[in-house]
Amino acid sequence: LTHPTWAVSAHLPEHDLPLSGRPALDLAACEMALNLAETREVLKPWLDAVSQTLADSIVVEIDRRVITPYAEGLEVWWQSSSNRRYSNWLGVCAGSILGACESLAAQGQPRPKARARALAGLRLFLEQGFTPGGECDEGVGYWSYGVGSACYGWSRLPRAEFEAQVDQERFRRIAGYPRRAHLFGDCFFSGNDGGLTAQAPLDCVPWLAAASGNEFLGWWAREHGRSFAWLLSQHLRQLTANDSQKSEVRSEKAKGESQKSEVKSQKS
Repeated sequence: LTHPTWAVSAHLPEHDLPLSGRPALDLAACEMALNLAETREVLKPWLDAVSQTLADSIVVEIDRRVITPYAEGLEVWWQSSSNRRYSNWLGVCAGSILGACESLAAQGQPRPKARARALAGLRLFLEQGFTPGGECDEGVGYWSYGVGSACYGWSRLPRAEFEAQVDQERFRRIAGYPRRAHLFGDCFFSGNDGGLTAQAPLDCVPWLAAASGNEFLGWWAREHGRSFAWLLSQHLRQLTANDSQKSEVRSEKAKGESQKSEVKSQKS
């Protein structure tokens, strides 16, 4: 909450240190606004039990770092009118901001200007973030990140407003992309640096399947869902790999020390 920036260092201008007081609205910052807003929404009774200031500080920081600059028209490259084509950054950032606005509104603190701009951003994302046929050039992994994050915002809208704000035919076309790219099992046709396999994010694909009426998405979620258990297994696998690498380094270091000792003993 008190970090100088919520942005990833690689996304800061010239990869320099963050400039105090200058908002940096990247993927991580927008996602953090959503995560903190929903954390406050769910855990406010507990937050109030342990601190008299933390819940209010969360809102202040969300506003200061993301919502207010965005609402006041801060130029962000991922939603700039000069773009000829938009990327999944727009889905992630605008979707996260919309979700944060909906969460704050549910807590009695609506943010209408930021909400309206985020909805406009998501319309651009659908219209120009994909090919005319609704394909994602980077593959299903990038599709999952952008569309999945957009769903964080869309899924919180009343059904009637969602249908009014979102081009439903275009929405269904883009939601159907994984089916058209599917090869077998959890393998998909991909491109650029996208991977060959993809698991369905269970925090968005089941809702997307219901909202779009796409049966394939429902099957993908059931058979190849990226559940918490799957995420935990991947994390543990990475930790195990890191431990193995550390063991190899220690072994090599011990071998080097042993060789040094042998050389010393031979000299003596």
